[in-house]
Amino acid sequence: MKEEDTRQALQYFHDVSLMLYYPEVTDVVFVDPKPILNILSELLALTYVNDSSALNSILLDCHRLSPNVINHLKDGFFKEYIFNHLKSNGEIFSAPEFQLCDLISLLLYLNIIMKVEDNTKGTYFIPYTLSSYQGSAIPTVKVSNVQPLLIVWRDYESCESPPPPVPVPQGLFPLAIMHLLNQKKFKLPSSRSNYYFRFRDAMSIKITFNQIPHTLHLINRYTHIEVSFNGPQEHCPIIRNLIMKAIGKVTDKLHMKHNYINAFACIKDQEKKCYCIIVNEEQFIVNCTECLESYPITEDKCKCWFECVTTEINDPLTTRAKASKGPKQSTDLNVGHLIDVRDLLKKHGYSGVNYYDLGLRLGLLPCTLDVIEKENKDNVCRGLRECLKAWLEQKDNVKTKGGPTYDALIQALRDEEESTVADGIERELREK
Repeated sequence: MKEEDTRQALQYFHDVSLMLYYPEVTDVVFVDPKPILNILSELLALTYVNDSSALNSILLDCHRLSPNVINHLKDGFFKEYIFNHLKSNGEIFSAPEFQLCDLISLLLYLNIIMKVEDNTKGTYFIPYTLSSYQGSAIPTVKVSNVQPLLIVWRDYESCESPPPPVPVPQGLFPLAIMHLLNQKKFKLPSSRSNYYFRFRDAMSIKITFNQIPHTLHLINRYTHIEVSFNGPQEHCPIIRNLIMKAIGKVTDKLHMKHNYINAFACIKDQEKKCYCIIVNEEQFIVNCTECLESYPITEDKCKCWFECVTTEINDPLTTRAKASKGPKQSTDLNVGHLIDVRDLLKKHGYSGVNYYDLGLRLGLLPCTLDVIEKENKDNVCRGLRECLKAWLEQKDNVKTKGGPTYDALIQALRDEEESTVADGIERELREK
C-alpha cells in the first residue's frame, strides 16, 4: 500500500471514530482511545474525590498531591507534572514514541487545554475541572448599552414551521471558549472576583481594542448561549464575527450541523421565554418564535451587533473592516432569477450532487426535498433546479434564513464547505 493510501485509510478510520489519528501532533495512532480518556478522567476526578480509598484508585502508590495543587486544579489551572502522579500514566506512556510532552501537545492541539503565562497557579488552563454556575453564587452582569446576543440551535430537519429550538450541543461550549482563548486577542481575567464568571458553563474573557481592555461574558444557558459585552457598541460586530467563527470551527470538529442562528430575548415582551430570531441582517428584521410576527429592530443596543464596521482596529485578527454589501447580493431574488442563479453556480464549479443538503441550509424542509429527490432521482441537474425554484418561491422556512438572496446562497455554500464556489460567486457579484 502506498503511503498516501495508508494516510487516507487512517484518516477515514479516524473520521468514523474507530481510532485517533493526529499526524499534525504525533506519529502514534491510537487504535483504542481508552488510555487518553482514562488519564483525563483521573485528572477530573481529583477535583471531586475526597476520601483516601478513592484517591488510592487514582494516584500512584505513595504519591500525594498538596491541597494547593488540588485547589488550583479546581480553579482550572495545573502544571504538567500532575500527570506523573496518576495511575494511568504507565499505560499511556508505555511507548517511547508517546510521552508526557506529546500528550500536552495533543491536548493543546485539540483545544482541551491552553497555555497560560505568568500564572502562579499553573502552566495550563483546563475549563473542564471548573464547577457549574448552577447552584453557585452567580456574578451579576453589569447593565450596559448593548443587548445580550443569543445563539440559538434549531431543528431545521423538522417539518414544523418555524423550526423548533433544540438544546445547545453537549461539549460545544467549553471547546468554543478554548478556541477563543487560544487567540491572542482574548485573555482570562487575572483574578476571580465577584464580577467575573469562571465556570465550565460560564466564562468572562478580557478582549482588548486599541490597547483598552473590555469584558466579554459568555454563558451557556443550555437552551442557548448568551453573549454580553460591556464595551462600546462599535466593537460588537467584530466580537460577534469572532464568536460565530469559533462556534463554526468547533461545530465542524464535532461533525455537527450548522443549525444555529443569532437571536435576542423577546424584545416586545421581556417576560416571554421566546426568541426574536434574526432573519434579515441587512434590514434588521426579526421573527418572534411565539407570536410568529416579523418586525424590524429599531433599538441601537440590538442593531450594533450587525452594523457595518468602519473603524479599523490595531490587531491582525480584526483590522479588516466589515465591508458593506452591495445591493446585488442583499436584494431579494425571485423565480425570475432562476436561470441566473443556476448559471452562476455552474460557472463557479458547483456540481449540484449535494443539492439536498444545500436546500436544508437555505431553509427548505426535508419533506419538500424528499419529494424533489424522489421525482428527480436520476437527474441531479433537474433536482438542483427544482430545489432552487422552491427556494426562490420562499417555501417552508426560507424566510427564517434571510430569504432568497445571494448573501444567503453564499453563506449556505460556505456552510456546505463549498468555499471555492462561494468565493467565486461573491467575487463576481462585487465586480459587477
